[in-house]
Amino acid sequence: MFTELAPYKEIDNIFYLNIKVIPKSSRQRSGDVIEYNNQNYWKIYLLSPPEDGKANKELIKYLSKKLEISQQSIRINRGLTSQYKILQISNISDNFNQVLNCLIFG
Repeated sequence: MFTELAPYKEIDNIFYLNIKVIPKSSRQRSGDVIEYNNQNYWKIYLLSPPEDGKANKELIKYLSKKLEISQQSIRINRGLTSQYKILQISNISDNFNQVLNCLIFG
């Protein structure tokens, strides 16, 4: 349905989610899907500054709550010190794809 816009891919029941973090925002929220280097990224606005891993910790906590999965299921695969990140999400439910699409696309 939204495959061409989706900021994620699934390989062997593991999701790889492209995220652009906007740290030091006025409020915590998810935003639009944007294109960067021929890939789609989902913008996530966070309150924490990008120092000492604070924004990364907030990102994992925020997404685990929104996606209703454990924090241990989310790992930063690439971009530990970058605004552009690829998250690896495992131990997912059968309807995870639907949940993710609803969050991203409304």
